[in-house]
Amino acid sequence: MAIGRQGCFLHGCCTGRLTSSRWGIWASDGRLGARRAPTQQLESLACLVIGLAALLPDLQARRPPAGTVFIGAVAAYTVCRQLLFPTAPSRARPPWAAARP
Repeated sequence: MAIGRQGCFLHGCCTGRLTSSRWGIWASDGRLGARRAPTQQLESLACLVIGLAALLPDLQARRPPAGTVFIGAVAAYTVCRQLLFPTAPSRARPPWAAARP
């Protein structure tokens, strides 16, 4: 995930929302280049930190019970995604999910 999100940034497929803040980076969504929230870089950094934190218990002599590190890593990633959700662009509804009268 830490490496894959950099590919998303370079391709421009899931750029962040437009921003005028100082921490915005110049990026394109394939149609328009503008200052955007660095959603991919923040998620990439979060995944790198979570991955390193998940690796540490495995390197220690006394290992935690089976599955605890996995559950902790998934929970941490879920929290990070929810915190980054406001910086992600709003997605258009797919045609099959159109509102019905």
